[in-house]
Amino acid sequence: MSDPTPALHDQFPELLARLPPGLDLDALALETKAIQRRREVVDGAGLLRIALARGPGGLSLRQTAAWAALRGIAELSNPGVKYRLNQAAGFLAALVARL
Repeated sequence: MSDPTPALHDQFPELLARLPPGLDLDALALETKAIQRRREVVDGAGLLRIALARGPGGLSLRQTAAWAALRGIAELSNPGVKYRLNQAAGFLAALVARL
């Protein structure tokens, strides 16, 4: 089975460069309450990376949690990934609206 995670990691800086100038992922995550205490997931970019790994990246909850830990993004349990992504719905919707 091929590992999809290298592409997720390698292309993220390019994806960030394609976002509209002045778009502050951290401020957007705080504004939409996707991030409130900055404990497990500390910034908007990390939250976006987790969402992309789980959604289009096709990783399971367990794989997403392991991938995020290996990349130093966040230490989350499987249910923690699900909870964070559920909390991120407003953030992701607001991000899409700004594209």
